Amino acid sequence: MPTNDAQQPNTTGDEASSTEATGTPATFTQEQVNAFVAEAKRKTRDQFADYEDLKAKAAQFDQAQDAAKSDLQRASERADKAEKDLAAATDRITAMQHQILVAEVAAAKGVPAGNLTGTTREELEASADALLAWAGPRQEEPRRGFVPKAATGTGERHASSMQAGRERARAKQAARNTTI
Repeated sequence: MPTNDAQQPNTTGDEASSTEATGTPATFTQEQVNAFVAEAKRKTRDQFADYEDLKAKAAQFDQAQDAAKSDLQRASERADKAEKDLAAATDRITAMQHQILVAEVAAAKGVPAGNLTGTTREELEASADALLAWAGPRQEEPRRGFVPKAATGTGERHASSMQAGRERARAKQAARNTTI
């Protein structure tokens, strides 16, 4: 026969034995239920009444243990912490070096750094080459601005762009004056 647990609080002592003997569920008044709840609250409160005292004693115990540690134990703990810090710093340096390597290869090959994969220079360059092959040949963009000529085949250097422009303008002017 199904029972409704919401209507039947847990019974203890005499109530449980009377329910088992008769086979019918016991019913309780609101005052009885309130008494059961109050008793459970009191037991719980009594159970944890010394919590603050135990907490203070545990803190004192921890302090006593720390004081009892030998200098060697303290030094060993500091060394362990330093090793962990060193490992973390080494990991950060390695990651930064990899980022620099990726940026160098990306700049040299002219590809976005985010698209490169690999850990060594050779792997990164192979990744860049594969990306360039996939993208196909590039079309050169027209250069903007003046690009000065470096040197003539005779070893003489051209003058600066301003001087060269002035010389060409004078030559044109002289050519016009002689023809008139």
